[in-house]
Amino acid sequence: MRSFIARGQVAAFNLPRDFDPAELCRALNSMLPADIVIAAAALAEDSFDPRRDAKSRVYEYHVLNRERPSPFAYRYSWLVHEPLDLWRMNEAARLFIGAHDLAAFRTLGTEMRTTVRRVDSSEWRRDVDELIYRVEASSFLRHQVRTMVMAMVEIGRGKFAPSLVGELISNLAKSRNSSGRGAGRRTFFDRGSLLTGEYGSARLDGLD
Repeated sequence: MRSFIARGQVAAFNLPRDFDPAELCRALNSMLPADIVIAAAALAEDSFDPRRDAKSRVYEYHVLNRERPSPFAYRYSWLVHEPLDLWRMNEAARLFIGAHDLAAFRTLGTEMRTTVRRVDSSEWRRDVDELIYRVEASSFLRHQVRTMVMAMVEIGRGKFAPSLVGELISNLAKSRNSSGRGAGRRTFFDRGSLLTGEYGSARLDGLD
């Protein structure tokens, strides 16, 4: 079952010969399955690396907040039956903004030089009976967003105060279990990366 949707992703590769970018798009789309589409192509320097040259990354997490499931959204949203307090969840979400050690919100087993990440925006919004969390950061730890969402949903349920996020960031509550067990898997929308530099500036999210 699919659990992750990527939009506005950037890939780099070498070709055996020169291609017109528009021609390359048409050729690739004619061979790809229906759920993968090339939106644009451009020439880049050999040194270009989409992962390392990205200045930030954006994720969306969808929570369906109602009693009954949806036959259309069940693959892409986490069903939470209890009413959620959007104001409390946004109070918690704002505490993530800035450069913080987010070790409390990762899963163990991944080696990395630092667990400090810069979060540029963190906000929930409501679309009828769906709550959508959007977060932009320099990069993310393993399962970081999933664990952040679980903590904020527990806050929205009224089980914890919004200050829980600040306590976790401050290492006052070190156990990952305090922030929840990790949210459901059918909920990620990777909204792409922000690339700047010699190749121009492009907000690569929301491409359809």
